[in-house]
Amino acid sequence: MNRRLLTQTLASLLTAIAVILLYYNVPQSLQDLDNRLRDFMFEHRGAIPTTGKVIIADIDEKSLKELGQWPWGRKTIAQVIQNLHDAGAKVIGLDMVFAEPDKRSDAYIIQERQWSVTNIDEPEDYDVILGNVVGATHTVLGYTWNFAETTPHVTSDNYPFPKTTINYNSQIPDRIMEPLGLTPNLSKIQVARDTDESPSEGFFNNMSDSDGIIRRVPLLVKKEGYYYPSLALEMFARYHDVESADLLYFDGEFVGVKVASTEIPTDNAARFLVNFRGKAKTFEYLSASDIYNNRIDRAKIEGKLVLLGTSAIGLLDIRAMPMDTEYPGVEVHANIIDNMLAGDFLVITSSTQGQELLSIFAVIMLVGIIMALLPPAWAMASVFVISYAMFEYLYYFLFSQGTVLNILFPFVGIFLITVVSLLLSYIMEGKTKELIKAKFAQKVSPDVVEELLKDPDSVNFAAMDKEVTIFFSDVRSFTTISEKLGSAERLIQLMNDYMTPMVEIIMQERGTIDKFIGDAIMAYWNAPRDLKGHQDHAVRASLRQLKALDGLNKELVAKYGVDIHIGIGLNTGIAVVGEMGSRGRSDYTIIGDPVNLGSRLEGLCKPYGVTLIISEFTKAGLVDEYVIRELDLVRVKGKELPVAIYEVLDFGKPDERMASLLQRYDDGLHLYKEARFAEALEIFTALEAEDHRKIHALYIERCQHFIENPPVDFDGVFTFTTK
Repeated sequence: MNRRLLTQTLASLLTAIAVILLYYNVPQSLQDLDNRLRDFMFEHRGAIPTTGKVIIADIDEKSLKELGQWPWGRKTIAQVIQNLHDAGAKVIGLDMVFAEPDKRSDAYIIQERQWSVTNIDEPEDYDVILGNVVGATHTVLGYTWNFAETTPHVTSDNYPFPKTTINYNSQIPDRIMEPLGLTPNLSKIQVARDTDESPSEGFFNNMSDSDGIIRRVPLLVKKEGYYYPSLALEMFARYHDVESADLLYFDGEFVGVKVASTEIPTDNAARFLVNFRGKAKTFEYLSASDIYNNRIDRAKIEGKLVLLGTSAIGLLDIRAMPMDTEYPGVEVHANIIDNMLAGDFLVITSSTQGQELLSIFAVIMLVGIIMALLPPAWAMASVFVISYAMFEYLYYFLFSQGTVLNILFPFVGIFLITVVSLLLSYIMEGKTKELIKAKFAQKVSPDVVEELLKDPDSVNFAAMDKEVTIFFSDVRSFTTISEKLGSAERLIQLMNDYMTPMVEIIMQERGTIDKFIGDAIMAYWNAPRDLKGHQDHAVRASLRQLKALDGLNKELVAKYGVDIHIGIGLNTGIAVVGEMGSRGRSDYTIIGDPVNLGSRLEGLCKPYGVTLIISEFTKAGLVDEYVIRELDLVRVKGKELPVAIYEVLDFGKPDERMASLLQRYDDGLHLYKEARFAEALEIFTALEAEDHRKIHALYIERCQHFIENPPVDFDGVFTFTTK
């Protein structure tokens, strides 16, 4: 085996190990990406036929126009259900909950107004009417569980009444969700007065993944030792006229539910992966007003499972799913029932892990060896062929076998080994020294490069903890600028004209350029060489950039017709500094919480309407004099402890007017921190009238909010939930 192939094989093996380790410790962001890739496969597959046994009685815009705005009276709902039953519907499911009395019924009005009625029979109670119709028909009521916060005390009489009893093995644990409370139907509707028919109910909670997309839906929840079925599961059981279902177990683990002869796979939390049939309106929709007025052909309803819900956007039951971002929630339940009827389930099981790991390992080793043996052009062509073959392989198992395999990691492996292979090839051609020199020439000033080349041993390139000041800058409205230019070439020219003086200023202040992230710049001070007063160097570089940008914009407007505005964030802290990366691909960089905070501070420039924000840690190390104001005490996303942030306006001391404005601002901020919002509001309002700044308007809005909604245990900290 030649040296090139041996090295490449070893690199492939190490890459495979790294990807597999990541596979075992996958972060949520990568899991979301894997889900998105699977969504793409759904879009690539397109719509598929339904069984035709599930239809939707739709409270659509037409129904709202004919029968009035929502909510309708219970008599109207009862009539729709009765007409569906008379037309031969096998099972009717309600994707809605009746938690409050119908305030239009005679009984409710008489009771609320405490009228004494003696000359008429018992007044009509619309809730009782609906309950009687539900009890006399094959109807499954809907309700919701509350997983976010507790609800008012609910007695056992108000708990749901599903017909289906769930048989389970109490010795085998599961991770089925346990809600904190529920929004039940009225007892008048749950229990029919004029019929002996027992009621049936199922919850219709649709829960999305962390990215807001509905892919998996719970079929069961557990409350006080009892298992409750979902609306779809209860309707499926009613369709088969069974009143019990069994939890399924395999190898000591809960894996699904059995209804009649159908085994329905779920994960250990009883979540069902939906095999969506297509975009919105894939199922047959019948207008509720047509059903109410008996304008529907009986053949369309007879023997079907009918879900009564809404597609009207104004009724807020619109969801996002893999193939559509405006998807009626009721159609999610239709898909689940249709999956159960067709039996074309999508299954995620632990038994597929070995198959996934073998695929990852095999594709990385194959690509690595091909990259070593073939010329570059043929090797890259082979990589594309292998990638396409892997896609088809995963697509086949997903939709033909119903087996869900990890999509992301095989392609991560292909990408990583391709990059590693190209880098190894470059290194083995003898360009290591030139590459390193070019890399550092782009990061630091020429004099620092010469220092490193003259005495490389003076710098410790190994990863180490070191105090650094981190710089992040970003161009505002970059998308608008790029669209206005209309040419990639002109956009690149513009960015070069902007970046060049900005980078020169950083290097003049002995900063190190870490990377360019699109239109953003990341830099730091005090590495690789020690730099006394690095906080002042960073602040000076930032202010110099902002001042230089004023003059530069005149040239940019004349040349391109656009100007550039930026935001800058600075933070100081102990970060990990050194040469980092994979074997054959590394970089001298910094990582750690101070870096993340620096990036967050740059992002805060926009909501506060400022151009330069520094943290309390950077401010503490400043020696030179600057015009500074405290902005806020914030808790940024990803950090628990609050951080004081400041705006740097200029060098030196403020003039008399600015000093007065800053003093009044500080007084207002002090009152705000003490929760004296009315007094603070008066100061900020006066400041805004005299000096229009976004920060004044921000505190005016906050003070007004807290005056109207007094906070409890106010600590002055504002928490950001987004980056």
